[in-house]
Amino acid sequence: MTRALPLLLALLLPLVGCPDIDDDDSAVIDDDDVVDDDDSVEDDDDSVLDDDDSVVDDDDSAVPDDDDSAPVDADGDGSPEGEDCDDDDPHNYPGNIELCDGRDNDCDGQPGADEVDADGDGALTCGPHADCDDSDPALNQDDTDGDGVSTCQGDCDDADSSVPTGDLDNDGFDPCDGDCDDTEATVYPGSTATCDAFADTDCDGFADPEETDDDSDGMTECGGDCDDADPAIYDGAAETCDLVDSDCDGDLVDGEPDYDGDGIPDCVETDLDGDGVADASDDCPAGDTGWLSSSATDHDGDGCQDASEDDDDDNDGVIDVLDDCATGDTGWTANAATDFDGDGCQDAGEDTDDDNDGAPDVTDCDDNDPANFTGNTEVCDFADNDCDGNLSPEETDDDGDGPTECDGDCDDADPANFPGNAEICDGQDNDCDGNHSTDEVDDDVEGVTECDGDIDDADTARIH
Repeated sequence: MTRALPLLLALLLPLVGCPDIDDDDSAVIDDDDVVDDDDSVEDDDDSVLDDDDSVVDDDDSAVPDDDDSAPVDADGDGSPEGEDCDDDDPHNYPGNIELCDGRDNDCDGQPGADEVDADGDGALTCGPHADCDDSDPALNQDDTDGDGVSTCQGDCDDADSSVPTGDLDNDGFDPCDGDCDDTEATVYPGSTATCDAFADTDCDGFADPEETDDDSDGMTECGGDCDDADPAIYDGAAETCDLVDSDCDGDLVDGEPDYDGDGIPDCVETDLDGDGVADASDDCPAGDTGWLSSSATDHDGDGCQDASEDDDDDNDGVIDVLDDCATGDTGWTANAATDFDGDGCQDAGEDTDDDNDGAPDVTDCDDNDPANFTGNTEVCDFADNDCDGNLSPEETDDDGDGPTECDGDCDDADPANFPGNAEICDGQDNDCDGNHSTDEVDDDVEGVTECDGDIDDADTARIH
């Protein structure tokens, strides 16, 4: 009876006009009806009595479980979907290290710092096949021709496995550079090696000229011909005194005299002592050897070495020991007109004190008299010794009596006093002898001189 009750109710409710319990206009109670639509924990088996999708059961089975709320980690790398930037690849997840595989292994939105391909050749700059030159797409670790060597390893033609790889003879050139024999280090484009077992050492396609007898004298350059354009020159040819090494022995002298030992025989020498001054202009043509004329060694360029054989370095006619300008102006000769004081310094150019009085010419009022210069003391020579534009007062006759102070005038303000004048009874030294006249002296000391009327200035008893 208990089990039939729900069924009976289900049959009677539509007939009595009761409301639709599950609100779906059907007579069947489903999981959204008021009997069970609470999504409670009691059950979750999606049966006609329940549809709560709770944590007790959510797999549409009769067994409670919790699968619909667990995080999804499809690639099993420990980082769930939503955090993992690539949940299909276990190599990519937050916090992983970059592996140089072109992927974002640490999920920071960028590949590793070393995962660069600047030249676009498909090779990264990291990993076991790292690009050796990321600025050149022709250089990478690929081995296109399969010869076991990549362009990074020196394959100059990675499309042809028959081209030898690298510079086998270490001469700086490989076959791709035009090396016509990469097994011989002396053979390469531009090589200057000659006289060896290789006819074309410079790889220009022609035999080396040194191995050809161009002048048909029976000897090549490799055989010892030092001038293969002249048939008269070859190893063993006869020598003459000239500037040609006819016998190719490297010696032009061949027993001839050679004064300066420069390898040029004297018979054709134009500078016998080898000082750089031609014999025609050399004052010492057979002089010192082992030196070269220059402004430092031969001031006047006369071919005589200043330090040892030239006693007049500037050739001005004043020997060096007397010349104040021994290495001064050249091209002139000292004389009274060009060198007033004879000191070897040319007045017009290098001598700043022509009369050698110690006063520069620019301030000296008389460059040709060493007694006259600014600041000098005036003397009685009737010249402007101190260069002030005037003679000294002593050289002037101020009182017009003829003699000046320089002439002995002891009082140039009184015309009655000058050397040789007659003494008179005026109390002065009229003759400038340093004494008054005897008549102006009271010899007997009675207070009256001869000029005053003493008739006997030797007797005090006689006055008038």
